[in-house]
Amino acid sequence: MHAEVLDGLAFRLIDQIHDAGLKAGIVLNPETPIETIFPYIDLLDKITIMTVDPGFAGQRFIDGTLDKIVDLKKLREEKGYKYVIEMDGSSNRKTFKKIDAAGPDIYIVGRSGLFGLTEQIDTSWETMVKDYEETTEKKLINE
Repeated sequence: MHAEVLDGLAFRLIDQIHDAGLKAGIVLNPETPIETIFPYIDLLDKITIMTVDPGFAGQRFIDGTLDKIVDLKKLREEKGYKYVIEMDGSSNRKTFKKIDAAGPDIYIVGRSGLFGLTEQIDTSWETMVKDYEETTEKKLINE
């Protein structure tokens, strides 16, 4: 669910999702403050932070969105919330280090960081892993 389109339906939709045995998540666009979801943040299983304006691949990474990830992590620790934090948008060699510093639980890697690297997905995967490990100095996969 995108927070910007809920228009008073958040509690009802979250309850319906949970009643169906599913997990409820919310997406915040770059210009949407995290305070928008405070009334129901304790009910969420996942919060996705868009680090680009959604709509099409290849957009500029918006550095200011990383503060939302940091703030959501701090809030989760302070309040004991259970949501996971996901980031989506322009996750690639140029941005891995700063994304890693913000500390999301989940990265969504699309065209710029994986699918657009080569024509072969296995080769692209190897390149993406190498890029991540070189820029963050962390192992992505334990072998």
